[in-house]
Amino acid sequence: MIVKSLILIFAITASLVAADVNVTSMPQWPSNFTRSFNMFAGYTTKLLSSSKQSFYVFITSMNNPSTDPLILWLNGGPGCSSLSALVTEIGPFVLDDGQLNFTGQMNPYAWNKIANILFLESPAGVGYSKANVSAEKYDDNTTMVEQYLALLEFYTKYPQYVKNKLWIAGEGYAGIYVPNLANYIIQQNSKSAIKVPLAGIIVGNPITTLNTRRDSAAQFYYEYNMIPQDVYNSYKVCSTNPNSPSCIWAEQQITKLTTNLNTYDIYRPCQADPVVPGVPNYTNMMPCTASQGAINYFNLAAVKTALGVDSSTVWTQCNYALYQKYVSINDTVNIYKTLKANSIRILVYSGDTDSKVPTLDTLKWIVSLGWKPNDWNVWNITAGTISGFVQKYDGLTFATIKGAGHMAPAWKREEAYYLFSRFIQGQAPFEPPKLEVEIEM
Repeated sequence: MIVKSLILIFAITASLVAADVNVTSMPQWPSNFTRSFNMFAGYTTKLLSSSKQSFYVFITSMNNPSTDPLILWLNGGPGCSSLSALVTEIGPFVLDDGQLNFTGQMNPYAWNKIANILFLESPAGVGYSKANVSAEKYDDNTTMVEQYLALLEFYTKYPQYVKNKLWIAGEGYAGIYVPNLANYIIQQNSKSAIKVPLAGIIVGNPITTLNTRRDSAAQFYYEYNMIPQDVYNSYKVCSTNPNSPSCIWAEQQITKLTTNLNTYDIYRPCQADPVVPGVPNYTNMMPCTASQGAINYFNLAAVKTALGVDSSTVWTQCNYALYQKYVSINDTVNIYKTLKANSIRILVYSGDTDSKVPTLDTLKWIVSLGWKPNDWNVWNITAGTISGFVQKYDGLTFATIKGAGHMAPAWKREEAYYLFSRFIQGQAPFEPPKLEVEIEM
């Protein structure tokens, strides 16, 4: 009865909200992809400023959209587009590193095999989203509230999904976005007529505390034999005396020794900076990563037409001007205690070759929670191999993905999908997978 009442409220409100585009074709994708899933695109208009509109793409599950969970995916930065994940990580058709065109082959590890996914470009001003960036305020609290408002507007347009479990997922700076939003949903659910059905969160290589990452990166470089012991020893004084000659010298040495390193995955080659049409001085916020394919694709006139985007809009992976204005909080570690107290399930995964957000940095803040751990175990997809390691805590599951970097779902798609699917289905990562839906194309 409550769900039916909310659907009626949403239906009345929906007439006040701009309609989405029903996307029935996409350049370079198979013409019959809608036989497997539906796709919609649109803008949120109910944000904190009249100049702001966040763009999103919504794809339905290939399994059972009416009952499968909803995933809200957020990329980090801050200031980077979640559409990158759609076409390089977890979407139904994806580009590999260096690939400039789709092959038409479906991603066998698309997360919408078992879930509906909402890719939200947030904060407004990122990607196709709209904002007067120079005049707007950008900080974690504003972003949190606007993500919540965008989610409510989504439910206004798609009231049938208010009964489906919601999982909030993302990577990198989404380690700030995701717990913040989850916590805010808990607060709003206690006083709002609209109860967001939050089930859990999934964060990959998450920035969680801003205070320890540099120290962890130096330790990572030392343990991976990239800097010598004297440099590492000198660097240790930086946490207490950052202006000392020893610290300055150590930082100079680390910069020199890692200049040509792909810091997002130390074993991947460094890709050339992308060229953005119409943006001659584009600042690449993610150096060495492969973004040219996504930039080319989302700037195709036919793609913009298919998604209902104005032809003059230039899509960039990240907005550097927004990033420069953004005000960050210190960390989200303590929020995890609130999530646990409210029975929110938590998966933290970590590609173990990422020096931007090293695995050891993630483990530091998890251990600081003081939660009782179970044994550290191997998990694998194929018997006799190691896909990573897993440790369950009282309130949280932590898993590494062996040989993956910062964007683990892009570089280890099968392993990332395996963790994701096992977790939302309530299974331990090291249990045999269930049979999954066959895709008709």
